Amino acid sequence: MQSTIKVYGSETCGDTARTRAHLEQLGLEYQFIDIDQDSDAEQQVIAWNNGKRVMPTLELLSRSENRRLSNPSRGELDQAISESHIDEEGDHRIRRAG
Repeated sequence: MQSTIKVYGSETCGDTARTRAHLEQLGLEYQFIDIDQDSDAEQQVIAWNNGKRVMPTLELLSRSENRRLSNPSRGELDQAISESHIDEEGDHRIRRAG
């Protein structure tokens, strides 16, 4: 499985914008899912966060593990990326989808 970072959030959310900018600064590709436009994704975020609409919610999918983060700090995100070895698993140039 290729490593993937999925960012669930909103175009109007400052925390989502900061997280996306940080991923771009790191040179990592990610898929952005706008939960204002995708009600199924919004319901999934709410389910993952015990009934709360937390933005951003991230999924880090790698060969070694799958991990979810809810509104992580920069340090928490950096640590999760490092532990998941996402930054070491090949071509992760920035690609926006969604």
